[in-house]
Amino acid sequence: MLLSAHAGAYTVPADFTGSPDYITEPLLTAVEGAERLTPEQAFDTLNFSNLHFRQSSDISAEAYWHKIEFSPVQAPTELILRLSNIMIDELDFYLIQDGQIIRHWVRGDTQRWTPEAPYASIWFPIDLPPDTESLVLIRKASDGPLLLPLRIMSPQQFDRQTELSFKIWAAAAGALLILLLHNTVTFLLFRHPAYGFYILFHLIVFLSLGVSQGFGPWLWPMAFNQFLGSIILTLYTLSAWSIFHFSLQFLQIRTRLPRWWRYRRLADLAFA
Repeated sequence: MLLSAHAGAYTVPADFTGSPDYITEPLLTAVEGAERLTPEQAFDTLNFSNLHFRQSSDISAEAYWHKIEFSPVQAPTELILRLSNIMIDELDFYLIQDGQIIRHWVRGDTQRWTPEAPYASIWFPIDLPPDTESLVLIRKASDGPLLLPLRIMSPQQFDRQTELSFKIWAAAAGALLILLLHNTVTFLLFRHPAYGFYILFHLIVFLSLGVSQGFGPWLWPMAFNQFLGSIILTLYTLSAWSIFHFSLQFLQIRTRLPRWWRYRRLADLAFA
């Protein structure tokens, strides 16, 4: 699969060796249109411009292509491209060198990830051979989350960032699990209905944060995480509903404010 040269692309300098900082500049972006394009078609026919990047960051049913070019290097260079957002519906990355597609990574939240790799959010290696024209094409189709933030890092920076992410995920998941265990023991001891709703609330919060904060696939299969992502608004609604019923039970609204108690069914209907 060969691609012709294309001028005016966003370029990473030849002496760039990676940075832990996020990319803040708008990426060169193009709108795909009504028909899905191959990377060859996108590269050859689309008009990439910084002007389209803001449009691609808004809620839209359109699919967008982004382009990042790398200046030729004098020595073999390895970089890691890493994204923080894992809730983009369709996300494809193409590494192109000297006009030829070298690698293709699929990382969309509704897609089967290929090739498979140890999970640490969305990342993949970019190997730059000497005196080679290299670029990355990115196809994004999603009606919500943004492509940014992303970073282009050295392997050492990536390892440090991954270790930090694992520590944060472990602390967050551990705190939520300890709180869930505490409330479960409390419920078993007192058998008060309020704590049943509180357990449900913490369980749903644990699942939804696992999806939105990225540690979910670290603990459960990606297919299950993608299912949770597809019902994330339902999870948020169920968490609000469970804390509502916890408040009714815990504050003893039925005996203290019987006039308000009878309206709980209307609230249930609104949540539904």
